[in-house]
Amino acid sequence: MELRSKKRIRRNLIDISPLIDVVFLLLIFFMVTTTFLDQPGIPLDLPQTESHAKKKEIDSIKVVIDSDNNLYFSGQKIDLNSLEVKLGNAISKTGQSEVFIEADKNSKHGFVISVMDLAKKKGAKGITMITKAKKDQPD
Repeated sequence: MELRSKKRIRRNLIDISPLIDVVFLLLIFFMVTTTFLDQPGIPLDLPQTESHAKKKEIDSIKVVIDSDNNLYFSGQKIDLNSLEVKLGNAISKTGQSEVFIEADKNSKHGFVISVMDLAKKKGAKGITMITKAKKDQPD
């Protein structure tokens, strides 16, 4: 009769619970310390039209005029003289000749016309006014 000794095989397992604790602490730290900048758009009340064109991607030159006749180009507030320079540079740099103007319905008509005239003077072949559809019209 042979006696076999039962050898117990031990596996060396790595305890990862401290690693999980550290990862969760880092996750909580980054969630608490991260700040999200809320950069709201320029509040505009666009005029409504019945002949509203379908929404398309506007990746070209866009000028925004708010109700106080402040100008925004590429998200930055600028004055009329700076707009002249930036429009000229943008039209010559991108080669696009269409300028999109997003004007609040309470902005002064004469000011919007002066921006349109400036765009034409700088080489814009087309000017598109951005509007929103009336409530009863589908997008």
